[in-house]
Order: sequence, then structure tokens, then C-alpha cells
Amino acid sequence: MIKRLDYVDIFRGIALLIMVTIQIFDFLSVSSIYTTPPYYVEMIHSVTWFPPSLLFTFVSGMSVFLLLRKRMSGSQPRSKLKVLKEIFKRYGKYILISLPFTIIMWNIFIYLRWEEAIQGIGLTAIFTAGFILMFYKILKKMRLSSYLFLFSIIILFAFLQSQMYYIVDSTIVGEIGPRQPDLSSPFSVIWSVILNSLFRGWFSIFNLFPIMLGGVILINLIMQGIDSKKLVFYSALYFILTFVIHFLGLPINYYGRSFMLTHYAVSQSALICSIALWFYNNFTDRITSSILNFLKQIGYAAFFLYVSHYLLILKVLEISGYKDLLPDLHAWILTIPLVGIMYILSKWYLKIRSKLPKVLQL
Repeated sequence: MIKRLDYVDIFRGIALLIMVTIQIFDFLSVSSIYTTPPYYVEMIHSVTWFPPSLLFTFVSGMSVFLLLRKRMSGSQPRSKLKVLKEIFKRYGKYILISLPFTIIMWNIFIYLRWEEAIQGIGLTAIFTAGFILMFYKILKKMRLSSYLFLFSIIILFAFLQSQMYYIVDSTIVGEIGPRQPDLSSPFSVIWSVILNSLFRGWFSIFNLFPIMLGGVILINLIMQGIDSKKLVFYSALYFILTFVIHFLGLPINYYGRSFMLTHYAVSQSALICSIALWFYNNFTDRITSSILNFLKQIGYAAFFLYVSHYLLILKVLEISGYKDLLPDLHAWILTIPLVGIMYILSKWYLKIRSKLPKVLQL
């Protein structure tokens, strides 16, 4: 029996805290995190220095690998087919739940363009699981050759994701299935969704898959007992290298989905997780423990927090007419207690989750 790893929940908690905090502030403030400095970072054309979905995608890669490892090991390992079916059931529901959620929050076209995080992470998790199972013999016992193999796939998909959506749009393939499909044509809708989910959508497989593989690499390094200080050092070196290459002429461009964006996402996420792991391993004082427990709680209730902060806070703000009204300082002051309310709700949800129908056990 492989026990749940607290530090993975902490990593996920950091990702959720960034996402929830930034999005609540953006809804309240007259400023936009997407276009207004200092939140918009012109140097890398990014929505803040910590784009909300990247770290969560990275940690999702860890979760996928840990689930596969748990199912494929032990005294009675399951067949690859049975494991893949379980992955479909576990992550496929996110794709389904995303449909009504996206329609309530935005509209059907956001879903069809594959621009909602739940659907993208759900589908890419299935794709990542299939990839790991295909090469499980190589990845079962991680050696240097295994890490080099995974990193070469990251490089390959970093290049592909920076080019494929341009290529698709410039061909007859893209014309038949435009990014925003014609709802009067079922074929156009189906073909558009296929292209968007694979290549063009912000949460497409080609965009998220290499980031998830970065999470697979780091969780294996951690489980092999690499010292957290070394992980911080190597991650920081990788992160610095992305900026060296950026200034040499191969830019990090978040909105442009550049080749170096993938490396920025992987290196930054690895650095954040490595620093958190270092604190987890080395500090036991009351303040640090309280912070880590706070993050662990958020990470454990991640999916519930993601959906509920949209529906219970952001949608309510929109309906009540309080969206985009407050000066930045007032928006930040109000954001803090709203995040606190979501934390309290998550604790309540975790207490009652086991009593809920399975479909509500998020």
C-alpha cells in the first residue's frame, strides 16, 4: 500500500492558492491581470509571473504517475488495460463536469475552443497516463536514460506546441474545423473540438502534456531520495537558463505559446515545488507547520475549491454587479477574507465528502 504523499498535496495547494487568489482579485479589481501592469508582465508577455494553470498542470503530472505506480505495483498489480480504464473513469469525469460548469460560468464556445482548465487537464491526464503505460518498462525503474528520454519528449512537444496551432490554422484542415465552430454543422463542431483539444486550445494536449511530464520527472527524483537542496539548486539553474536563452533571442512568450514557455513552466514549477519540499523536510516550527497544513488542506480539496470559488464567489460577484469595480488596494483587501472563506468551505467539504454520492466526491 503506497500512502498518500503530504508534500504533493502541499504542491497542489500552492497551485490552487495562486489560482484562486489571482482570479478573485481579477474579478474584483478594475485592473486586469491579463493586460494591466504590473500584473501583466511585458517581458514574457504573461498573465503575472506565475500564470495560474502552469503549476497545477505540473503537479497533475505527478498525481497521474503516482496513481499509475500504485496500481501497477504491489502483490497484485493490475493489467495496463484495467489501469487505463480506471484513469478514463477518474479523469474523464472532469471533461464531462467541465461542460455544464463552463456554460454556467461563460458559454459553450469556451468549452468547444478547449479553453477551460478542467477539461484540458482531464484529457491531458488521460493522454499522459497512456504514454506512461506505453513506456512503462522504461519508466518503471527510473535511470539516467529514462530521464533523458522524458526530457527529450518535453523538448519535442515544446517545439510542436509552439508551431502546430499555426500550422493547423493555415491549412485546409483548420478551415474545415475553425477554432470557433459553426453550431449548425455537427461535423464542423466535432472536427473543431478534435483540433482544439489536440493542438489549438489553450488547454490542449500539446500545450499541457510536456508540463505534466516535467512533474513526472520531479516526483521520481524526489522518490529516489535526491536531497531537496540539490533539487532547489538544479531547478534554479534550469530556471535561470531559460532567461539566459530568452535574452539571447529565443523568447519566453506566454500568450504566444513560444518554445521557451514550456521550459519556463517546467523550471518554475520544479523550483516552487523543490523549495516547498525543502521547507517540508527541514522546518518543524509551529508557524511553518501551520502554513504547510493550510496548503495541504487546500491541495487535498483542490477540485472542490476550483469549482466552488468560481460558482460561489466569482459568478455571484458577476451577477450582483460587483465585477471589475474596485481599486486594486480595496480588491486585495477583500480578496484575502474571500480566500479564507474558501478554505473554511474546503474543510467542511472534506468532513462530509465520504457521505456524499460518488459523483459529488470531487
